[in-house]
Amino acid sequence: RRRRLPRERVVGKLDRLAIAGGDGTLHAATQELARTNTVMGILAQGTANNLATALRLPRDLPSAFRTIAEGDVRAIDLGEIDGYYFTEGAGAGVFADTLAIASVGRTKSIPRTLRTLLQLIITNRQYRLTLVVDGVQYTEEVLNVVVANTFCLGLNLPIAPHARLTDSRLDVVVIKALQRREWIPYLKAIRTQSHLNLPKIVTFTGREIEIRSRRPINVHIDDRASRRTPVKIR
Repeated sequence: RRRRLPRERVVGKLDRLAIAGGDGTLHAATQELARTNTVMGILAQGTANNLATALRLPRDLPSAFRTIAEGDVRAIDLGEIDGYYFTEGAGAGVFADTLAIASVGRTKSIPRTLRTLLQLIITNRQYRLTLVVDGVQYTEEVLNVVVANTFCLGLNLPIAPHARLTDSRLDVVVIKALQRREWIPYLKAIRTQSHLNLPKIVTFTGREIEIRSRRPINVHIDDRASRRTPVKIR
């Protein structure tokens, strides 16, 4: 179980703090370090390391320590829901439901998460969602919606190839309702970053995104399903 980093031990006392771990650890540290003057250095030691990948940081420890000690400080964008920050992305649909079901009463497990995703593929649940992107409304039957801050989410899935950590915007990728036989071709296309021109992919960019549904459904913030619709994302 992750321990929260005591904010009072950091703010005003440390110029730089090295965090060793994966995206989940960095997510927890971000809640404490966001909007402070303490610089967070990243020692990428996780499974996916999506944030480190987006920042093109080295994976080997000697190079990572050298970057923390000698590298330039870079300010990056963070997404936010109700005062809770995310580095990678947030969204609703099959990914949020997978995280919610797979993590009930347990710690994170990649095999269990993949089994849960397979079960949801078999049931092929769809979600009727309304998005409001900078005031413009869009309603659709979807499989998944991601509001991305980085281009990779989950297990290095490059769902939002154009997302940048320094453009002050969020990239929205909508996967419309799919038939079962379409799942594998679409997943392969996402892996090769060739999915944005597929007929059931819709994209937006914006600064403020709302996700609404008739009934509350799970919303993930990075790798945790911790909210329910409706949500406003900035």
